[in-house]
Amino acid sequence: MNKEIKKIEDLYLVLKWEDIRKNLSFSERNALAELIRKVERGRKVLSCNKYIVCNQDEPYAEKVWQMILDGERAKLKGDGK
Repeated sequence: MNKEIKKIEDLYLVLKWEDIRKNLSFSERNALAELIRKVERGRKVLSCNKYIVCNQDEPYAEKVWQMILDGERAKLKGDGK
């Protein structure tokens, strides 16, 4: 994966619900749930974006990243919608 993609990748944290259930205790899941609710309340105030996640191991992942990068470049140039 190239450096430009790595920079974007580090902006986000993605947690899979299955991993949370498997690896956290009941009290840890409750604490995480409260933190998530707090973040969600803050996001509602700010009208934040929603996101789509792509697994890096998928054969189409590089194409998806390239589309994202092309879209970000277009926004910077003022060509984006």
